[in-house]
Amino acid sequence: MTVWPNDNLPRPTPFEMSPGRINAYFLSPSDPEFELVEVQLRSALETACRVAGAQGHLERAITSTRPSIIHDEIWNALYHAELLIFDVTRENPSVMMELGVAAAWRLRPQVLVLQNACSAKPIPFNLLPARVLRYTLSPSGLANLRNQAEQAFIWSLSTLPLSEVTRYPRPPAFPFEYPKHAELLITPPLCHRYQRPDGGLEFGAPFIFRHSFALAHTGEQSNMRLEAEMRFSDPQPEIPDPPWIGFKLLGSGVLMNHGVGTVLRVNGDVQITYQENERVEPHDYRDPRIGHLNGFNREKDVVHISASVSKQIFSVRIRCGRSQVLHCLNLVRTAHYRPTSGYCLIQAFRCRAILHQLKLS
Repeated sequence: MTVWPNDNLPRPTPFEMSPGRINAYFLSPSDPEFELVEVQLRSALETACRVAGAQGHLERAITSTRPSIIHDEIWNALYHAELLIFDVTRENPSVMMELGVAAAWRLRPQVLVLQNACSAKPIPFNLLPARVLRYTLSPSGLANLRNQAEQAFIWSLSTLPLSEVTRYPRPPAFPFEYPKHAELLITPPLCHRYQRPDGGLEFGAPFIFRHSFALAHTGEQSNMRLEAEMRFSDPQPEIPDPPWIGFKLLGSGVLMNHGVGTVLRVNGDVQITYQENERVEPHDYRDPRIGHLNGFNREKDVVHISASVSKQIFSVRIRCGRSQVLHCLNLVRTAHYRPTSGYCLIQAFRCRAILHQLKLS
């Protein structure tokens, strides 16, 4: 029997999450009134997951029928469940402690806090910065709770991976192909990931650039040739900087200026990105426009990309319909950047990308 959270931490997470399944865990006092809340949360989760193309499953600590020790189940759920919901009505000591554990372990979008608006107790001081959904037990109040929870779940799902996630990478695959090596295309925890029915992989974190990439697990390479097909999905407002999709080769980080690559903006402009020197400052970062795809439609057009890089030369061709952009960069004479080895990242900014094909050799 385990009675303390740290007793559960050494347990490794599965090699892969269950693709397309969102597990939510509801913690509340045991009073019958909270069963009404549970019903609304379950309905809201099912709707939100249907929108995201996933399946939702909600469990409640009080009503769980698992044969395990309840303490063990709760701590594991707090650590592993994709979504956590806490009802802090009456400030139940167990619920408040579990909420504290979740606050230490989890990211804010994964935790939802509820409170009955008729509760005589104010929101605790440490919860004031959090968004708390207030509800009443009337028919209209419960319907409003369901609508609020549905929107909150949709927002939370936008930061969760909805397809297979590699927890412990296998040996590198090079040459690399997608979709053949789909399980080795790594996305970070805050990156949306959805395997579309048409075979494309939709990914991206529109509001968190550092988490908006897909990394092909090839191991470090000193020369790369890339063939890819991709397009835009869910572009965000273009102010102050328009959304773009792109790639980089021989990169050493998750920002576009740590490597050499190309980006396509929603207006059809094509820009090249590279690091001027090994200790580049932000104001030295160059992003010159190298061409434009005439007639590009960001809503539906698939872009075909061919590129290669070595220690001396980077070349790229981006094509859409009859329009194309060609460019060749001498890394020795034009840029002071000296790539010796690195990785390939597919990246999105203020949008999500749909990757239909990727080949690296």
